[in-house]
Amino acid sequence: MVTDEADRTARSRGLLPLAPGRALRALGKVLDTGRTAVGVTRTDWSLFAPAYGAARHRPLLDGIEEARTATAGSGGQEDTSARAALAGRLAALSGEERLRTLADLVRQEAATVLGMDAAALDPGTPLAHLGFNSLMAVTVRGELTRRTGLPVTSELLLRLPTCEAVAAELLDLLDLGEPRTAEAAGPGRATAPAGWLRVLRPAAAEPRARVLCVSGMGGTTGGHLPLAAHLAADVELVGVQMPGRETRTAEVPATDMMAVADQVVAALAEPGWLGLPLVLYGHSQGSWLCWEVAHRLAHRPGVAPVALLPVCGLPPMARPTEGLSRLAELITDRDEAPDPAEAAPVLAGVLPPEVLDDEELLADYLVRLRSDVELAENHRSVLRGFTRPALDIPVFPVEGSADPVLPRGSMEVWSPLTTGEFAMRAIEGTHSAPLDNPAALAAEITRALARITPPGA
Repeated sequence: MVTDEADRTARSRGLLPLAPGRALRALGKVLDTGRTAVGVTRTDWSLFAPAYGAARHRPLLDGIEEARTATAGSGGQEDTSARAALAGRLAALSGEERLRTLADLVRQEAATVLGMDAAALDPGTPLAHLGFNSLMAVTVRGELTRRTGLPVTSELLLRLPTCEAVAAELLDLLDLGEPRTAEAAGPGRATAPAGWLRVLRPAAAEPRARVLCVSGMGGTTGGHLPLAAHLAADVELVGVQMPGRETRTAEVPATDMMAVADQVVAALAEPGWLGLPLVLYGHSQGSWLCWEVAHRLAHRPGVAPVALLPVCGLPPMARPTEGLSRLAELITDRDEAPDPAEAAPVLAGVLPPEVLDDEELLADYLVRLRSDVELAENHRSVLRGFTRPALDIPVFPVEGSADPVLPRGSMEVWSPLTTGEFAMRAIEGTHSAPLDNPAALAAEITRALARITPPGA
């Protein structure tokens, strides 16, 4: 049995369920053959093969005719033909019609992976608000490359917020010789998220409170999107975008945690967001940035109540566990990111299975991880020079019940860092529990909000 969300994700990748009766008949046939290594699967190879074969050659696909056909359509001469056909189709259209045609194409592919009707998907709605993530981007990238002949990348799909914005970029790549009108180019790009903060889920009406999410080493804001379905409609979900990833890929990765904290606080203060109760949720190393932000907010006037929610992460000056030391060794003293095949066994239980099983996603993660290890080492070096007073806010650490790098009880070290309320809890899962078990984490966030929200608010 799987959840509706897991079923939609599997279907978006081309992995389709087998009816129980059909599966049992297949099992019977396998047992009758006497073979010991047989796979039975119901797969839409047009979806699965392009994404699975994106990172490198996959011998498994060579022996499956449908898979060979699907991957053949994603490169070479067919790409050129697809591009020429699309350019010819758009040549006679006005700039606005071209943009609308491409937006419809993007909408079809996005709706497929999101498990919704394309007609119900507004091309101006930010895809992230609907749950679009990096895994889905790999699938959509393959289909758009096949259908347009253009070098579509996952980064492009994650950087641009809407179907309209992606369509505008595709129109640029086609270079049809006529500039788009300002009216056609405007709507998608105007809503593009920029800077340090990304609204992952706006409140349905006037927000009652906010949650600021900071990812762990190598993570991105997309990992927090599943939380939205489990939080109250009047709670706004906001993620911190680090330089060098997502909409900020052109920027140099950050190396100074203190400067990052200053920038995040400034970004929070600019739209006046500090007037509402705020939960600072940091996953793994993300808890360090939340801790720094909490210290800065403690000295600002007019700040609403704040709670700190470190999840599966120790304070920056705590002695690393053996498991955390193994992770650091994966990156330390290397000139480049490790090979995914080498890293995957070390990261088992640390990353969600869908990242470990996708070589392209894992390779991207390892590049980001390397820069975040440098950020962490620099932060520790700075903190050796002074001692901070304890915070005076509620701190509610959350640990994973089966975290392979943080033994149960290790997060008690957060207790001396506050004079406010302290309570440690656990949710089911490994080090990636907040990503794999969003419902349980959302319950902890809701509990923290209740401690800092005035009664009746």
